[in-house]
Amino acid sequence: MNRAPGPDAPHRTAAAAGDPWAGHYERLTTMGAGEFVHVVGTLAPHLQGTAALLERWGNRETLCLAGLYHAVYGTAGIHGALVSHERRSLIADAIGTEAEAIVYLYGACDRDAFHPRIGTAHARSSSIVSPDPSIRLRSRRSPIFAS
Repeated sequence: MNRAPGPDAPHRTAAAAGDPWAGHYERLTTMGAGEFVHVVGTLAPHLQGTAALLERWGNRETLCLAGLYHAVYGTAGIHGALVSHERRSLIADAIGTEAEAIVYLYGACDRDAFHPRIGTAHARSSSIVSPDPSIRLRSRRSPIFAS
């Protein structure tokens, strides 16, 4: 991937010529990320900023894509979701099964229990199924879940 815009960049659409992320921005917009309320503004720039940060840290494309979609199922820190867990295949088709599994695990984490203990997971729901143990969750610079 060439680049992801920083958190202050305006939300882009597929009209951005030559931007390899354009299809993802359009998909997230269609899902409602541009209107979904986040801590400072809407979710779309936050998702883009997370992907940009992971890319600047030199992470592989799978982790950058997981960062771009990390909150689509909702998180312990935000209420609501852009897509339900029942539609995981939609996200996996867009970003790949490994990136989707990372997104799913991130959304399943109980942040209050997990963040102080990076490296272990405590699910918000007892119905959460662990992703493939071969999935590499650590970035080069810090754990993926610290983003």
